[in-house]
Amino acid sequence: MVKAVPLAAILVADLTGYSQRMKSDEAGTIALIGRALDRARRCSTRFGGEVVKTTGDGWISLFNGVTAAVDCALVLQRMMGHDTHEARFRISVHLGEVRRDWGDVFGHSVNVAVRMQSVADPGGIVVSQNVMAELGRSPRYRFEAIGRPLLKNIGDDVAVYRAHASTGRIPDADASQRRVDLQVIGDIRLAPPDGSPVALHSVHAAALLGALALEPDNALGADRLAVMLWPDKPLVRARANLARTRRMVNAKLARVSENVVVVRGTMLALAEGVGTDLQALRQALDEGAVAPVLRQGADVPAELLSGLPSVSPVFQAWLAVQRGVWRDRIIAGLERCLDRHAAEQPALGAAAEALLRLEPGHEPAAMAMMRHLASRGRKAAALAEFERLTQHLHETFGAHPGEAVVTLAAAVRGTGPVALPPAAPASVPRIPQVAVGAFDAGDDPGRTVAAQFRAELIANLARFRNWAVLDLAEGGAGTADYAMTGRYEPVGPENRLTLRLSDPQSRRIAWSGSFALSPANWRAHQNHVIGRIASALEIYISADRLSRMVAGVPTEGSDYDDWLRGEALLLQWSPEAEAEAEAIFRRLVARTPTHAPAHASLASISNVRHILRPGRPRTPADNAAGHASATRAVALDPMDARNQLALAWSAALAGRFDQAAVHLDLAASLNPCSPGSMISVAMGHAFLGDHGRAGETLDEALRLSPMLHPHQWCYAAAVRFLGGDPAAAEAAALRSGDQIVDNQGWLAVALVRQGRLAEARAAFDRMVTAVAPIWAGDTPCTPEAVHDWFVEAYPIRRPADRDAIATALLAAQGPAVAAAAFRPHLAR
Repeated sequence: MVKAVPLAAILVADLTGYSQRMKSDEAGTIALIGRALDRARRCSTRFGGEVVKTTGDGWISLFNGVTAAVDCALVLQRMMGHDTHEARFRISVHLGEVRRDWGDVFGHSVNVAVRMQSVADPGGIVVSQNVMAELGRSPRYRFEAIGRPLLKNIGDDVAVYRAHASTGRIPDADASQRRVDLQVIGDIRLAPPDGSPVALHSVHAAALLGALALEPDNALGADRLAVMLWPDKPLVRARANLARTRRMVNAKLARVSENVVVVRGTMLALAEGVGTDLQALRQALDEGAVAPVLRQGADVPAELLSGLPSVSPVFQAWLAVQRGVWRDRIIAGLERCLDRHAAEQPALGAAAEALLRLEPGHEPAAMAMMRHLASRGRKAAALAEFERLTQHLHETFGAHPGEAVVTLAAAVRGTGPVALPPAAPASVPRIPQVAVGAFDAGDDPGRTVAAQFRAELIANLARFRNWAVLDLAEGGAGTADYAMTGRYEPVGPENRLTLRLSDPQSRRIAWSGSFALSPANWRAHQNHVIGRIASALEIYISADRLSRMVAGVPTEGSDYDDWLRGEALLLQWSPEAEAEAEAIFRRLVARTPTHAPAHASLASISNVRHILRPGRPRTPADNAAGHASATRAVALDPMDARNQLALAWSAALAGRFDQAAVHLDLAASLNPCSPGSMISVAMGHAFLGDHGRAGETLDEALRLSPMLHPHQWCYAAAVRFLGGDPAAAEAAALRSGDQIVDNQGWLAVALVRQGRLAEARAAFDRMVTAVAPIWAGDTPCTPEAVHDWFVEAYPIRRPADRDAIATALLAAQGPAVAAAAFRPHLAR
């Protein structure tokens, strides 16, 4: 369906010199565009807009108002001018009607905006007469007339202006004097320009500032903040508390500074004059330097907001994830530093030291430290570092250093081969290990692309908690259970990446796949292929492990294998299998109390018990048990998407929908490459009433892997029905089949919506027949009782959605039942 969006503000951005950049540095340009798009999406959301289309070398965003669009453009140009170094984008903003159709935008106004950006200066912004007329009286902007340039296929009918932030608001010369410093590493401290610290005297005020400082672009949705800080309050009360807290924070610095926290559309953000210690740390890493705080011995990610008392369980879960995210960012920044400095430079030693403090087993950092020490004549210290790494890998993972590290140690020592201790059992619980070796490629450009793809693949595989990833670029598989090898080569008009997963001992192939990598929009295609690979491994490694257990092949990971056996039982979706799985998980938790997946699985059993045992009401004890297990799982491993999902569903089933939304978002951000997780996220958004987002999430999950379990196709049927697509709901329900007891209910309501009442009645009757033998209700298993159970089984937030299910299911029972049910409703 095509629909008009009246008078949208259209922002178009385009990278200057794109073709030349691609010719000289294809991989670097692709990475640059990817970073810019990530920032554009965050910044557009911050100002209430949306990136609606990518163009290969830029994007198009839509906003409800021109002020938000121009503010977004100004922020983007300032941030990208710093972060992308010499890269510059041209940006245009125009106001007019836009038509949208299935992810695309078109119309004369869009064409005007696209052509306008070509006349902007690199790093500059141009706006049309329409936009300038809306903003011309604002003291926040100033404009320079360009005239009516000839725009291709448009003509010279459009007056164009250069747009700048007004220099009268806060003069650039005074910016450093008016800057407010916010410290979030350790205790939260806020200091105005005069250097005197400001006492906040409020845990929630400190948490508000800390949350904004840790988020990308220092901005976060206001409702999300309200729920995180006051999860036990109704949303209206939480919003009021947030507004009061924001005013209090701003009042603290009113005498010396403008607002510290500002409102940007639906977002709250730190004002432009606020600088944080995290910003300084990241900027130093971008410039190849190691900030002093990283050299002082502290675990910086663990110290983020460490002085803040516990605010709420929701905030603490969010904070744990943010600490993990910042750990990855800091590690990535330090890894870049390793590549920028020569062996003898002190900056290399500082980066290696900081990196080894965060990851003691980081072999490239250990090699950098060894080279640095050896270059300064400290061979004994370099060999001591090798011994430390060897001992750490031996005791922690039962592994040896890679061939490159051993070779370097031999070169430093100046003798023959280095003796290594025999492998030992790891001191951490054993899970399957996947060793990713070097990817073969032909020419230099091919090697660059293959190396970047491999690095991205490792990063995404590491998101899964089903396995441990070993980076073995130097060859061999070490102690790994599986080895992945790859080859990147041109095949006809396209480039293909061929991957193989095998058992290093038996050479048995567990999985293989071949993927086309299109040069057009390469990075987006790369991300999709990586998702396909990761989702395939999620299926095949579990299946291979189970088949080996069934065949009696010995495996080492008893905790993991027991958990996997329990998860396989849950896939049978029956009360008997559920009881057996629960017993396995409880034994596992008793044996290994820190096994987070088992706690999450116990939470999932509590969350679906009223589905597996139809008619059984969900009790407060179920809610408490599910919440306790999920909370424990998140506390043990907040970076596992499955744990966040378990907590999301526990919250939703208890009616805490806003809390559930927070955990759904965390789950989606932690592992977007897992179809199983993303389909559960999709159904969660559908039940919470965000049907557009639910549909998009489901679409992406299906693009990653169409190989779903029956219960996941049932989830898809629910998402499609609530999203208003009964034909797609029917198709999903048919693929789910008869194994899932409530699936025929979703098929019935989907058929009713298509006017196929006889088929709907047959589906409803099949559900009643399937439910009867396992009915656990206190009343007889009548069609009316099954109807009520189905309607009340799911945590549906919007009454209209629940009514849609109820009325459709009534219609599936025949005209007489439906008429009798509707009569009292019509009388009211």
